[in-house]
Amino acid sequence: MTGMLASVRNLEEAKLVYQGGADIIDLKEPNEGALGAVPLSEIHRVVDDLWEKCVVSATIGDLPADTSEINEKVTQTAETGVDYVKVGIFSEHHIETCLPNLIHCTNKGISIIAVFFADMELQSSGQCK
Repeated sequence: MTGMLASVRNLEEAKLVYQGGADIIDLKEPNEGALGAVPLSEIHRVVDDLWEKCVVSATIGDLPADTSEINEKVTQTAETGVDYVKVGIFSEHHIETCLPNLIHCTNKGISIIAVFFADMELQSSGQCK
């Protein structure tokens, strides 16, 4: 199965890519970082308009490895009704501390996509650099 994911910033862009055949509307604001967050109000607008028409994902922003902040943002983003919440894994500390704690969110029924970056350096022995 092949599908098309299109990253957009707002409802107007989402409508355009949906009409163009996008299977997944991915909300993010590149001016705010690699996984910059779109305001929750805009995510609500997109979800409300495209509900049941296509899959919608949204990022929580480029956040530090703070478990409570990440869990809070994941929950807030999920409450908008998106199908998937994208979480950036930017460091080894994210992997060790935050990634295991995302299980609390998945136990609430939140579908999470962990986004790793190929240029992330890992310091642990036996892991790729």
